[in-house]
Amino acid sequence: MLNSALFYSHRSLQCHRTSIHKNLIASFILRFLIVFTILEPLVLKHNLWFKSAKWLCRAFVTLQQLSYVANFYWMLVEGLYLHLILVMRPLSHEKAPFMLFYLIGWVIPLLVAVVWAAVMHFKHDNSCWNQNSRVSYIFIIYVPIMLALLVNLIILMNLVRIIIIKLCTGHSTEQRRI
Repeated sequence: MLNSALFYSHRSLQCHRTSIHKNLIASFILRFLIVFTILEPLVLKHNLWFKSAKWLCRAFVTLQQLSYVANFYWMLVEGLYLHLILVMRPLSHEKAPFMLFYLIGWVIPLLVAVVWAAVMHFKHDNSCWNQNSRVSYIFIIYVPIMLALLVNLIILMNLVRIIIIKLCTGHSTEQRRI
């Protein structure tokens, strides 16, 4: 939350790069708010008010899944952006494809959550869906997350390789830049 306040309060920090950070932070805030909403009645020993309406409970759990996937996909966008500015940008003067980044960070997780909710609706229609560990359809959520982690790992390994190559070649101007 402090990061968001800093990004919004200082005009000098507002640029395309920080918009990626803002969206990553927003996905974490969304996840926190939803998990807090779901767990708060359990912690304070209140009645689970959202469980009385099955659709509301399912909406919260679906939003929880959306925010969970969005966390990983915004981390992937961070990695893609780093790869773009360190590897691709020196070769090209094109601007970063921020619409593609928003699509990756929000739309793909939304599609994953909608597919998961549709499958749960038709195959597991008898509860609130908050017992994910017992449901065999959770792979719909975890496979895209594992894919994002794998792509991020490949990007990280490539970036480390590039940095090591640049440091070993001894270009003094590039060493100062890194």
